[in-house]
Amino acid sequence: MENTVYPWLSDVDLQLGAYIKADKVPHAIMISGCAGIGKRALTRSFAKRLLCESETCSAHGCHQCQSCLLFEAGNHPDYYLLQPLEAAKQILVDEVRQLNQNLKLHPQYTQYRVVVIILAEQLNMAAANSFLKTLEEPGQRTVFLLVSNTPSSVMPTILSRCQQIRIAVPSLEHVTRWLEQSQHIEDARSLAAFSGAAPLLAVELYSHHGYEHRLAVL
Repeated sequence: MENTVYPWLSDVDLQLGAYIKADKVPHAIMISGCAGIGKRALTRSFAKRLLCESETCSAHGCHQCQSCLLFEAGNHPDYYLLQPLEAAKQILVDEVRQLNQNLKLHPQYTQYRVVVIILAEQLNMAAANSFLKTLEEPGQRTVFLLVSNTPSSVMPTILSRCQQIRIAVPSLEHVTRWLEQSQHIEDARSLAAFSGAAPLLAVELYSHHGYEHRLAVL
């Protein structure tokens, strides 16, 4: 699922691809939208494309170059992922400081270095201030991809330095059709409506059968 670009994200995916083709990738991009809409999968796909060494890289990377193989194995030396710790529910300053130290090293490949921050609104104040310094002085061909459910909760000075990409909620009809055709879910329209037209949230609810119980008590 993580390498999938979902159909309702195709326009945004094309926009991101156009940055690469024009060699005009912003140094920081904020991808925001409601939970369960596929932001993380989209960001992962874009990061892989940025790091791919092939000149004819496809929408999801070439899957053959050393960079793509390292990325898929989860140990690409020029790819950094920050996300909230499960116990702390926030991104801590020590994680950002370690990132800052890593970014002082020379990249090991000729393509971009990519930093992905999942739920950027969960950077605590100390972490946000530390990250801001790095964002203000980015290294050469270093791209920051921030993902957020609530960008209004991100430190304004961080937000102002990012190219904003807001993902709209797909239509109820689009989500219903996808649930029926791709996930083979019965009563897809009710599930789509119950999830607020967030497709991946709908799949999660269905897999846990939680929505059936909630509908029963409404």
